[in-house]
Amino acid sequence: AHYTVDGLATLLRWMLWGTWGTTGAGPYTHTLTAGSSRIGATVRFNTGTAVGSANDEAVTLVGATVFSGSLRITAPGVMDIELSGEALGFSRSNTAHSLNAAASTNTPVLHHQAGTLAWNSTTLRLNSMALEVDNALQAVRRLGDLSPGDFAASGSRTARMTSDLYDGGEGFASSQVDGDTDDAVISFTDGTSTLELTLADAQVAEPVADRITGPGAKVVSVV
Repeated sequence: AHYTVDGLATLLRWMLWGTWGTTGAGPYTHTLTAGSSRIGATVRFNTGTAVGSANDEAVTLVGATVFSGSLRITAPGVMDIELSGEALGFSRSNTAHSLNAAASTNTPVLHHQAGTLAWNSTTLRLNSMALEVDNALQAVRRLGDLSPGDFAASGSRTARMTSDLYDGGEGFASSQVDGDTDDAVISFTDGTSTLELTLADAQVAEPVADRITGPGAKVVSVV
């Protein structure tokens, strides 16, 4: 898996309705904080097999807003991001969009770096993790509308972080019963560079699950 400032960071900002803050001076710390104002993006993509042919189609989504999204890391070097939402309008044509080329300086972050979960004064190695965000939005449609006229809140926004640990996760069971609260921080580190995902004031929301995956191998799942 690779990420760039214009790639992963843009998708996360769109999903979290986030705002950026930068501190430090070489190395810098760039912090993306979930915001309260939805972000409507213009999304362009091409389909088909031959640019300019009858099979080619350029699609533009206007005011595209993320209703929910997930980020999953389930194996070394693999990151999956899934976004679900709706746009206020769209257009199509047979003239392909001119899209930005992929950055030539992609930075690998998940191949061999240490992946850890820090919570309640404990730091443990990760087997896999997932971050799921529900922005609690719904489209507002009136009779005759082809596209939604607006979006409205449908409930409270929620964020869930699921971590699978090979060992050392037994203490989470008592924390779930006791209602312990702390920031849950998942980190991927390579030298002086670190990618961190933080769920502030997190609690263990579900009973901790232990499962045997092989001889002498146990996985503890924490939500």
